[in-house]
Amino acid sequence: MAQPPGIFARSRAVVTQQYAVMPPEGILASALPGFERTTVRIQTAPQMGARFAQMVLEMEPGGGTTSTRNDGLEHVFYLLSGSVSLNIDGQSHQLEPHGYAYVPTGRSYEIRAQGDGESR
Repeated sequence: MAQPPGIFARSRAVVTQQYAVMPPEGILASALPGFERTTVRIQTAPQMGARFAQMVLEMEPGGGTTSTRNDGLEHVFYLLSGSVSLNIDGQSHQLEPHGYAYVPTGRSYEIRAQGDGESR
């Protein structure tokens, strides 16, 4: 009996207790509450055994947080491409490719993509 298309798939992803190797096609597009016009690709999370979460935010022009966020966690932002404005406790910062910022535990932040192209 033939199986419906897509019921079985192959992937190069490898997940073990000690590490995970996730090729780009193995990382699903997702969304986060409190973000608009933003695709989220979760690379690792506590559910996979890590003690942190790491994700790529793919923000369309004008995309980002819908309001000020303060989830009680620390955050590190590293910009791969594009341009973003990052507001940390009322202080505005501009990040360009290869720029980074640290948001300490308990601080509030907002992030928004600038310019005409996608920011990652």
